[in-house]
Amino acid sequence: MTTTMTSAFEPSRSSSMHRQSMLVPSQSIADTLPSINFGFDDLRDRMAKFSAKFDAFIEQGRKRVLEERNQFRMDMAELQENERMKRKDIEILDLKTSTYQQTIAKETAEAREIQSAISSLADQRDKHLEKRDALKAQIAATQKEIDARLAAQRAHAQQQEAQARFNVPELDFWVSNLCLKIEGAGLTDHLKFVYTHIDEKDWEKEAYFELLTAARDYDVGKCRPKLEREKVEKVLDKMNETRELVTLLKGMRELLLNQRFTPRACPRPSVQPGDAVNPTTQNQPSIPTSFLQPLSTEHSHNRTPSGSMPPQSEKAVADKRAAAQQAVDILHEISTILNCHLDARTISICISMIENGVNPEALATVIKELRLEAQEVQRDIATARPS
Repeated sequence: MTTTMTSAFEPSRSSSMHRQSMLVPSQSIADTLPSINFGFDDLRDRMAKFSAKFDAFIEQGRKRVLEERNQFRMDMAELQENERMKRKDIEILDLKTSTYQQTIAKETAEAREIQSAISSLADQRDKHLEKRDALKAQIAATQKEIDARLAAQRAHAQQQEAQARFNVPELDFWVSNLCLKIEGAGLTDHLKFVYTHIDEKDWEKEAYFELLTAARDYDVGKCRPKLEREKVEKVLDKMNETRELVTLLKGMRELLLNQRFTPRACPRPSVQPGDAVNPTTQNQPSIPTSFLQPLSTEHSHNRTPSGSMPPQSEKAVADKRAAAQQAVDILHEISTILNCHLDARTISICISMIENGVNPEALATVIKELRLEAQEVQRDIATARPS
């Protein structure tokens, strides 16, 4: 721009060039005129300086405007960034505030639940304390009852121990006096009672009946020979009323004797000269005369010389005793468990019956009932002796 203005404000150069071009062909009139100095060079210099200053001013203004604009943009960007950060901080604070509020609400609810749980646990503690006191009282009462029962058991054991020396082989007593044997009937609650010495013509002939012990009131099943049911019912009613098995054994033997044969007494087995005598057997009481009828002498030739059934051979008896001896200890334990208190001779008889199929528990029940009857008979004999 300065170059353009300088060239525009140089009239002397243009006029001199014009004169030179015109002098070539001819001399002009103007050449003869005096030259006038208007100060264009100074003006040109001043204009050039002004242009330079103006350009510098414009350039500085432009730079300042650019700098201010850039600074403004930077400030705006910084402000926007600050605003964004503030908004983010506000969002974070809002989130924290909501979280704190939720936490406070949750803690408040938990505090209420804890208070409720504390009250519930306090109620449970009170109930448990009451239950503990009740259980302590119950335990004390139960302990007193246990102590009383233990004392009663000890007294009963002492009584049984004191009574044990008075026990006699009741089963052997009734088996020998009633001429019967006890066998199994194939069922656990059935007992078979077999009588001998009923037929005066044949002492080995057997008659039996089966006792059903499943119910509380005993009943009679099969019988041979057959008996009238009414008579059997009378005997059963009497036995179930008194709960004495000997009553049934006596009554059934009387019914069997009266059914087909002449009533005869059951011959007691005599002792051989070489046999050992059991002192308890010698002191056994005899059966009441109302039950056993005297034996007629006209049929004495049908009996064996010893007055009992033919004995087994000595070898068979020895073998049987040797085989049974192994079960004696076991039967002693069974008798203790069943509270039977059997002696060795009764246990030997029990072994033979168990080998024939008799149930041990049912046999123990029969032994107990026979013992009671034998004790009553002994008491009757003891009371009758002084008179």
